[in-house]
Amino acid sequence: MQTLLVWLYVTVIGLHSTGGSPVPTDSVRLAAGVRDPVFAYLTGLIDADLYGAIDAEVLKGAVKRTTGSSKLPYTYLVLLTRDAETPGRTAQVEADFDKPLAIQIPYQILGYHPGKLRASQNVRFREWILGDTVFGYNDEKGKPQEVRLTDIHLFAVLQGTLLVDIDGWVDRLAGGKLDDTRITGLVLFRGDDGERYGLAVGYNRGWEGRSGLLSLSTDEIRFPSPTPMKVAAWKLRQILEGLEPSLRPDSLRSHASG
Repeated sequence: MQTLLVWLYVTVIGLHSTGGSPVPTDSVRLAAGVRDPVFAYLTGLIDADLYGAIDAEVLKGAVKRTTGSSKLPYTYLVLLTRDAETPGRTAQVEADFDKPLAIQIPYQILGYHPGKLRASQNVRFREWILGDTVFGYNDEKGKPQEVRLTDIHLFAVLQGTLLVDIDGWVDRLAGGKLDDTRITGLVLFRGDDGERYGLAVGYNRGWEGRSGLLSLSTDEIRFPSPTPMKVAAWKLRQILEGLEPSLRPDSLRSHASG
C-alpha cells in the first residue's frame, strides 16, 4: 500500500497552543530529520501539540521556508482542524478538501507511480497519543526479537473514506493483493533506529490486513517493509481496533452491507 501521502492532511490557520495563545505559523519549528518540508511542518506541529486549523496557504508558506519542494498535493486542502479531546490522550482531527480526491500517488514502487489515492471530501480522525511501546516476536529462525517504537501518534479514520487503488499490473508484480485497500488508520512514530516513519494500515477487498511504510528521513516508501515493521503494523492495527471497535473487519463489513 502506498502510505502516508495523507499525512499532509493530518495536522493543524491561526494556530493556538494548548493554553490558547496564538502561535505565528512561521515560528513553528520544522521537525529535524524529515526530508519533505510539508511533512516536516506537520510533524513539527504534532511534536509541539498545537491545536487550531490550517489551509493550503500555510503549507505553501512552510515550503517557501526551505530550499526544497514537496511531492505532496497539499493544494487540495481547504481546511484542516485539530481540537483537543482528552488532554494528553486523544484529539479530533478533521480534513476538508475542495472536492473528493482521486489523485496519482506521488511515490513510486518498482520505479512507477502505481495508482491512485481516493478520499472523500471530508475525513475525520481520532488521534490517539500512545507514547512508547515494545513489541516482541520470533524471527524466521524462531529467535525472540523486539521492535521498539517511540512518540507514537495513531490516527483512526472515523468518518469518510481513504482508499488506495493500485494499478492491476503493479499489484500482480508486488504480489500483495493491494488493489482497493481501505485505509483505517495512519501512524506517526520513531523506530528503534531513531528515524521518523509514517505507517498506513487497512484491509484489501478480501479483508486481508495490509500496511505500507514511509521513511520520512529519505521520503521513500520502504518496499518490501522490513520484518520488524510488518510486526509493528500488525500490532498497531490490533491496538487501533481495540481502541476503535468500529474499525474491526466485522464492523466494517456490517456497515458496508447495511
